[in-house]
Amino acid sequence: MKNLFINKSPKMSQRSFVTFLLTFSLFLMVVSSLVLFVLPHGRICYWNDFRIWGLGKDQWEAVHVIGGFVMLLSGFFHLYFNWNVLISFLKKRTMSLALAFLAAFGFLTGSALEIPPFSMVMAWSESAKSSWVAEPPPVPHFEFRTLRQIADEESISLESMTGKLKKAGFEHFEADESLQTIAERYGRSPAELYRVMEGKRARQSGEKGRRGKGRRSEQGR
Repeated sequence: MKNLFINKSPKMSQRSFVTFLLTFSLFLMVVSSLVLFVLPHGRICYWNDFRIWGLGKDQWEAVHVIGGFVMLLSGFFHLYFNWNVLISFLKKRTMSLALAFLAAFGFLTGSALEIPPFSMVMAWSESAKSSWVAEPPPVPHFEFRTLRQIADEESISLESMTGKLKKAGFEHFEADESLQTIAERYGRSPAELYRVMEGKRARQSGEKGRRGKGRRSEQGR
């Protein structure tokens, strides 16, 4: 008896591959979209080295973009292999095609104009991004400052800063390397290294936090 589950046709094999590739790329797009939906804004994410499933914001953005290209390519071949079937189907479903086009156009327009309910989705994203417990960097892109630049900007002895890093176990670095580079080498965040170095902005932030806690405790009494 012929086995109906074995397909020896090369064309059908290609169709199956493209169908599965399209499905998996769609899955990657959905997952990466949800992750980017909740991850904090770049300045917070990079400074605190937030990760989901071991991947940082840049890596998830790469997964999202490359997944989109794979989905586009596999979608093209999916249309190519099923073109005749698609045309035959569309001839019988012109109303459905028109409604689907109008719905897609409505989603695009509503999103661009930021009108409800589309604006609500982005508001949920902003709320999710803001829910992470994190400290902001002293200034945007501060993680790209080198140790020498930080010492010059804050009028701190470079030897004092590097000494504190070495004492905390960060021994392999150069003065002209950025906080980001050194943090990645040790699997830590730039914020952690900056606190170890006891930069002026870190001390000011700590003092503000202590004053805030003091005021709250006084109000409680």
